[in-house]
Amino acid sequence: MTLHDAVIALQFCDETPEMLIHDSLHLEANRQINDYFAGTLKTFSLPLHYAGTSFQEKAWHALKTIPYGETISYQQQLLLMGYTKGYQAVGQANKKNPIQIIIPCHRVILQSGELGGYAGKDYAKKKWLLAHEKAKKDI
Repeated sequence: MTLHDAVIALQFCDETPEMLIHDSLHLEANRQINDYFAGTLKTFSLPLHYAGTSFQEKAWHALKTIPYGETISYQQQLLLMGYTKGYQAVGQANKKNPIQIIIPCHRVILQSGELGGYAGKDYAKKKWLLAHEKAKKDI
């Protein structure tokens, strides 16, 4: 797989981005994102390519296992990765997630149930994404 055959970045923003390239991957990614926001897509099936440290890649892989509409704590994510210590490092890895929403870092919250951080740095967006998924979970 080359970089041209995979999604390498996606960020959640307030503006609708204009797609400059209209190849099949971009069109499919656009369709799946629109379906996600419509509440009809629960699992993305796009080829992804991301590069980070070994720890970051383990963190991002663990994020992809969190089911739609559910949340886990940073400590639970750490356990999914095979570690027992370092939940702050997990938060830092999640913050560097290059493919937000598709790699759902918004589904990780504090053990207390509070939202905690979000890679998009906008807690309102994290809160909205979690509420959106909760409302559409059983549709």
